[in-house]
Amino acid sequence: MKKMLAVLLSLALTLGLAACAAENPPADSSAPPQASAGDDSSEPVHLLSSPMIFKVATSQSATGIWVPMMEKAYEKITQLTHGDLQFVIYPNSELGSNIDCVEQILAGAPMILGCGFDTLTDYSDKFAVASAPYVFQDSSEVFTLAQSDWWPAANAELEQEANIKVFAVGSLGYRHFISTKPIRSVSDIPTMVVRMGSALNRDWITVMGGAPTSSTWADNYASLESGIFDACEATLDLLWTSSLYEVCDYLTLSGHSINPNISIMNEDTWNTIPAEYQQIITEVMEQAMADMYDEVVASEQSFIDQFKEKGVEIIQVDKAEFAAYTGDLLKLEKMDDSILEEINQILGH
Repeated sequence: MKKMLAVLLSLALTLGLAACAAENPPADSSAPPQASAGDDSSEPVHLLSSPMIFKVATSQSATGIWVPMMEKAYEKITQLTHGDLQFVIYPNSELGSNIDCVEQILAGAPMILGCGFDTLTDYSDKFAVASAPYVFQDSSEVFTLAQSDWWPAANAELEQEANIKVFAVGSLGYRHFISTKPIRSVSDIPTMVVRMGSALNRDWITVMGGAPTSSTWADNYASLESGIFDACEATLDLLWTSSLYEVCDYLTLSGHSINPNISIMNEDTWNTIPAEYQQIITEVMEQAMADMYDEVVASEQSFIDQFKEKGVEIIQVDKAEFAAYTGDLLKLEKMDDSILEEINQILGH
């Protein structure tokens, strides 16, 4: 009887162990290990065999709105491309004037330039007309034009004729005059030497009877202080961060240009960037330009108040008096009137 009981107990123990084994099978050494929660051991996929490093040139001040916003944008692009695309920003015209930078871009340099439409006047009739004074009457109209059928057509022409790619567009706000002598009306212009950024806008000063000149932005402070020229123009942000209130007594709110801000590079260089990365650049820059526009609009009155606090006289002018000379400018340049008519139609002017 005892022997039978022992056998039964042994059988029960064996069956119990078998059941436990069925519920908890041994680990399969051939199966891949399972990552624990939060364990990301995957390597990023690089689409380039080595990083592309771009120099980003601008005349904007390092302490202004543009540079910090673009630093964040380009850092994000570098992160999203796993370091395949890298960027170094050079503010204050450190790499030369905008024209110098365009020439380097055309030569194939891995360079990006942040500039206005006026920088492209020698390369595109459409962008030349769009950069003329008082074409835009509100900052938001730059985005309106960029979202119209006019924009891809203008860019296609620029790419085909000049091998220049525009990959971002926004607005840095209104451009105004700052000066050592007051500008209260067009009649004051003939008595002054005025620094303007592009040949087109220098010709605008010419048709108003003034003496235009050019210089790299970094030289403007010394040139105004020494009397080489009497006035220059830019957005409030750039005028303020360049400390021109230290050498100028007058700020004329002419609003003669809505400063379209674009980023350009060599078209062939753009085409060497993988399509996935092109999409990342486009999306990041679109958001950055929208954010920058919001900040510019929000800060405009604050800049005017700061100029006042520094003792700069703020002058309001009749903009229509200045705008009347845009037609004379386009005639002097022998520009196609139909381009302006098309832009006016798009903008509802």
